[in-house]
Amino acid sequence: MMKQTKFVATDLDGTFLNDQKRFNRDLFAQVLKAYEATGGEFIVASGRDLKHVQMLFGGFLDRVNIVADNGATIMSADGQIQ
Repeated sequence: MMKQTKFVATDLDGTFLNDQKRFNRDLFAQVLKAYEATGGEFIVASGRDLKHVQMLFGGFLDRVNIVADNGATIMSADGQIQ
């Protein structure tokens, strides 16, 4: 049987971030831990450049995948950049 890949992808502005361009890091850590326990992966998708997204998700970079620069840059949770 093939392993089914599960993921959640979200945009930042107007979706994941609040009006102050922040997110509840403690709540996100809890939700991410529970989601990872089911085998899920989290993807951040943004038109912002990679360095800005990395700054926003500092402390989570080894646990999230990033699609930045409107899809031109992809960084996996293991740090590989394409």
